[in-house]
Amino acid sequence: MPSLTCPMRCAVDRARHASGMTAVRFAAVLVATVYATGTVSTAAAQPLRFINYTTANGLGGNSLNGLFVTGSTIYAATSGGVSISTNGGSAYDNYTSGLGSEDVFGGIFVTGSTVYAAGFGVCVSNDGGVHYTLVTADQGLAGNAVNGVFVSGGTVYASTAFGLSTSTNGGISYTTYAGLAGREINNVYVTGSTIYAATEYGVSISTNGGATWTDRNTDDGLGSQFVLGIYAVGSTVYAGTTEGASISTNGGVSWINTTSAAGLGSDRVGDIYVTAGTIYAATAGGVSISTDGGNSYTNYDTSSGLGANSVNGIYASGTTVYAATGNGMSIGVPTSPLAVSWGATNGTWNASTGNWRSNGGTPVFRPGATVTFSGTAGGTVTLSGSLAPAAVVVSATSGTYTFSASAGNLISGDRKSVVEGKSVELGGSRINKKKRGGGGGGGGGGGGGG
Repeated sequence: MPSLTCPMRCAVDRARHASGMTAVRFAAVLVATVYATGTVSTAAAQPLRFINYTTANGLGGNSLNGLFVTGSTIYAATSGGVSISTNGGSAYDNYTSGLGSEDVFGGIFVTGSTVYAAGFGVCVSNDGGVHYTLVTADQGLAGNAVNGVFVSGGTVYASTAFGLSTSTNGGISYTTYAGLAGREINNVYVTGSTIYAATEYGVSISTNGGATWTDRNTDDGLGSQFVLGIYAVGSTVYAGTTEGASISTNGGVSWINTTSAAGLGSDRVGDIYVTAGTIYAATAGGVSISTDGGNSYTNYDTSSGLGANSVNGIYASGTTVYAATGNGMSIGVPTSPLAVSWGATNGTWNASTGNWRSNGGTPVFRPGATVTFSGTAGGTVTLSGSLAPAAVVVSATSGTYTFSASAGNLISGDRKSVVEGKSVELGGSRINKKKRGGGGGGGGGGGGGG
C-alpha cells in the first residue's frame, strides 16, 4: 500500500506507516502463582478497549495533534514537542531542538530517518527526529501556519493556511500551487499524479500533478464545505468534514455523507484511515469504526479508555488501533481475547482443597485468588494449545477476577503454545511480552500500506 496522509485542521495530521506492530501491554497481578499457557477471553460488550499514555509516560504534551507509526516505533505530534516511542507506545522520549514551536499542531510524517513536523513552518529532521531545521515562508511556503505534511515519490506537500506548497528537494524550499477551491488547506493525500486537497471550500482534485484542479463541494454531496481530512484507496475517496464523513466511489466526482445518526461519535470528522475495508474515523466524540463501507459506525469514547473524546489522528494495524487524542496517546486492542502467558508446569485441580497443585506438590492456584487487568472486566480464561480443562470460568467487576474450576480437571498438554502476548504479572513472576506481526499502512499524513 502506498504512503498515506494525515488530516485535521490545526492539529490533525495523523501520520503513520506500518508493517508489524507490537502488542499493547496489559498489567495483571495474581495473588498466587499460576502455571499453564492461556488466553483471557472477556465477556465485555466492547470489542475494543483502549489504554491511554500521557506525559507520565514521557510524552511532551498531553494534547496530541497527529501520529505516525512504523513497526514498533510511534511518532507523536504533541503540544510540547515531537515524542517518539520505540516500544509500541508505552514509553516516549521527547524532542524540541530546532522546532519552530514546541506545539506541533499540524501533525507529523516520517520516511526513513527523515521526520517532517508541521506547526509553525515545516521542521525537518534527518536524524530520526532528534534535531530539526525550520523551514518557513522565507523558503517559499505559502504561509507559516502548516496544518499537515505529506510525502510521496520524493515530493513534500505542505498544507498551509495560505495554500498548498510543494518541495522537490526534501523540504528545503517550496513553491505553491494555484487554482484550488480555497486558500486554507487542511490536509492533502497524494497517489501517483493525483492530488486530493482538503480545503475550506471543499475537496480540490488534480489528476495531473497539480497543473489543473477540479473542485468538489456540497453541491456534489460533501457533508460540508469545510473539509478537515482526506484519504483515498483506488477510486474511493474518504473526506472528514465538519458535518460528517463523506465517501466517493468515483474518484471524488460525487459523494455520500453520513453523520452521527449512523453512529459517528460526532459530525466533526478530522481524520480518516482505511485498511482491509474497515474505516477508522477520528471525531470530536471518539473513535468511530465502520466495517460496512461507511453505512454505520461503532463509536468508542472515554468510557472505552480513550484519553479524551476529541480525537485528532487515527491509525490501525491488524487488531491494534492508535488514537491521538486531546489527552494522550490511546492504544486499543480487542477485549477478546486478551492474551496472557503463564508458566510451564502441569497441575491438578483438587476438589477437596479447592487448589490447583503442581504435579501434586505445593498448591499453585486457589479459587478466590484475584487478578486485576487494567481496563478489563469479566470473562473466561481459555487455555491455549491442547490443554485441559479448556477454560476456567471467571467472574468479575471492575477488572478484578475471581477464578473457579470444576473438580477432577488436569492442566496438561502443550504449554508452549504461542499466544498473542500482553505483558502480565502473575504471582510476582513477570512474563515477557510477545510480538505479533501485522501489516498496515499509515493513513492520511503518512504511512505505508496495510
